[in-house]
Amino acid sequence: MLPIIFSIIYQLVKRQFKKSLLSFGALIVGMVMIAVISIMAFLKEQFSPDHYADKLIIPHNITINIPSDTTFSPSDILSDFQLYKGGQRGFYNYAIWIKNIEKGYCYLKAFEITHNDPLSAKELKADSRIDVFNPSDTTIHLGMGLNKYGGPKNFIIYEGDWGKFYAARFELWFVPANGAPERKIAEKNFKIEGWMR
Repeated sequence: MLPIIFSIIYQLVKRQFKKSLLSFGALIVGMVMIAVISIMAFLKEQFSPDHYADKLIIPHNITINIPSDTTFSPSDILSDFQLYKGGQRGFYNYAIWIKNIEKGYCYLKAFEITHNDPLSAKELKADSRIDVFNPSDTTIHLGMGLNKYGGPKNFIIYEGDWGKFYAARFELWFVPANGAPERKIAEKNFKIEGWMR
């Protein structure tokens, strides 16, 4: 494009107004075409379906849980953790029931079951963090809390698309505040779907 701009300036200096007008028109048409192609590529990327889960099969020989539609009250006692559906498909949150644990935090790792692909690996550790501390023998219930708007805090599974369910293994990990190595506390399999971007 820079040569066309120099050509326009040169033609104006030489008083060749018709040629400079044609060159300017060519420059505008070229810029519009580049803009249209860029916008079309962006829209295709954003609105085309995610085919990640198209050929995945949910195994029948393992226990698979369904994320809950309702939250459990703190008085309900479950053995480890429960996944909940968030505000829209592909959005999830979770709660843990925990006792006899030092100060630190828990987070989730998720993997597609048949290929062991990590799911939302970059975001999940930070987005699913729950600070914990319960040295007693009494089981307590801890959840992800609220977001800055007062709604429930969620994490997103990006792989897949709405209505394309597949099986995922969720692992609950604990990171001690004292610097000791992190350790896996529990794992469960869930039937999930990804977020349609």
